[in-house]
Amino acid sequence: MRFLLIFALAAPTFAADYKLKATPSTVAWGYYWSQAKPVLRIKSGDTVEIQTMLTNSPERLTAAGVAQDQIESELLGPERASRLRHTILAAMTAEPKYWKRYYGSSGLQLAIDSQYSLSDRIRYYWPQPAVVAALDRLLANLDANPLPLALLSQYLPEEYRAVREGRLSPNARGLAMHHVERVLRQYASACGQTNGTSDDLSAA
Repeated sequence: MRFLLIFALAAPTFAADYKLKATPSTVAWGYYWSQAKPVLRIKSGDTVEIQTMLTNSPERLTAAGVAQDQIESELLGPERASRLRHTILAAMTAEPKYWKRYYGSSGLQLAIDSQYSLSDRIRYYWPQPAVVAALDRLLANLDANPLPLALLSQYLPEEYRAVREGRLSPNARGLAMHHVERVLRQYASACGQTNGTSDDLSAA
């Protein structure tokens, strides 16, 4: 029995190889939550090949929020709107440590850099309570008021096309996530992957 125990303890453990692809379920959008459920668990010695993507894409991720903010303002008027963009810019102004050393501009150019720069420092402000509340209000406002297709086509033309073709439901979160899907398809294509994401996005 003692010999068997020593043999068992000395037996080699074989490392495993994993491939972790960038998909909507494995990519963190906006910020990293410490309580998020792990997408992969590994042991010491295991090898992981990780398909990565940029943590920002202003023309897709930030633009989705900006476009929906503009749609909301036109649909409901500034008095009833969430003022998401204003809330984010106010948070950035109140706590400039995440962007100050990246932007040397001022005035109008600073406002443009803050919202659209490729550095995308805006991502550090999404978890702030005031910003979360404004985002929740924006999504609720848009879901409670049917979006005119003409307005959708003005600000989100690709999402408008998907809605018209029956591939996308016009709910606020679905429209935003459609932007994320498009980014992931671009990265999947660049990495030679064809099925990392789906062309269709079901209603949330």
